[in-house]
Amino acid sequence: METYLCSSCGANLPVKPGMTICTCEYCGTIQAIVPDRDGILEAQFQEYYQQTLSFLAAHQWNKAEESAQRLSVTIPEDKRACLLHMMCDHKLDKEEQLASLPVDLEESPFYQTILKEGSVELKEKVKGYRQASLPFYCEDVLKRSSELAEIKKIYGILEQNPQMRDAQMLRQKCMLKLKALEQIESEVCYIRDRLDELNKRLARSESGIDLKEEYKKLADHCAAKFRESAYVPLIIGLSGARGLLDDEAGAVFVVHAGEAECTCITKEAPQLLLVLCGRQVTKVRVEQHSRADVKLNKAPTGQKEAAVRFGKEKLTVLKIKAHLFSFHLDVDYI
Repeated sequence: METYLCSSCGANLPVKPGMTICTCEYCGTIQAIVPDRDGILEAQFQEYYQQTLSFLAAHQWNKAEESAQRLSVTIPEDKRACLLHMMCDHKLDKEEQLASLPVDLEESPFYQTILKEGSVELKEKVKGYRQASLPFYCEDVLKRSSELAEIKKIYGILEQNPQMRDAQMLRQKCMLKLKALEQIESEVCYIRDRLDELNKRLARSESGIDLKEEYKKLADHCAAKFRESAYVPLIIGLSGARGLLDDEAGAVFVVHAGEAECTCITKEAPQLLLVLCGRQVTKVRVEQHSRADVKLNKAPTGQKEAAVRFGKEKLTVLKIKAHLFSFHLDVDYI
């Protein structure tokens, strides 16, 4: 308990919790009691912190986020709230789970805030969590991603952290994948450029666009360029089944194709996207989410699968036709 001294005689005042004034027992001086601000802040912090942890333990993610936000606003100087925000972002009910997340914590704005403004102890704690989670992150990216930029990032992390768990094995996998993706990098860029050009024309509602013919040109290109590659292009065509979907009636679609993943958001015009898939993929899964759930915080509102074949086919096109409350899948081979 904090000690208060009489302003007149210097004697200890008999202050009890909750008192706002106190009379000196020795000289009779009446003195206002101003509580220690740090003590009040720590008490408030602990109250809100425990409340947020209770919401997280109960998997009440929205309430936990609101509680963490209140903590940040009420006591902005204490950056321990950033840990709670990180837990909310990844739906964790225990802080220690940050050490096994398959993500790079360094990309979190809350992580960066801690590094800039947090206490020395807090900085060391989150650095430890990131270091411990890096093997999980690298393994996840190498398993699911066929994006050259992502694989290059993993290679850089492995080079910078040679003592990391399974670093040598992960580095070997990374080098093999880098080599395979670099061999077809220019072809992937070419296809994406062509699709971007087509998307601009579709957005302008240009007449005379023959998608079958455009697909045929891309198929002829792919037949030669991807023949020896372990990766092949999958084009996703997203459109409204009856007219075009506006933002309010739209949806978010997540396409899972083997290790590849793509998020498609309905717009005012049909759109074409590219996913690079492993040649051994035989099935794609598409999840539908509400247009209001762009961050995918909730369970999907619908889910469908479609069989696909890669090999002799020159090009595979997955068509998603979106209805207001559902969607239809179709696969074309060009």
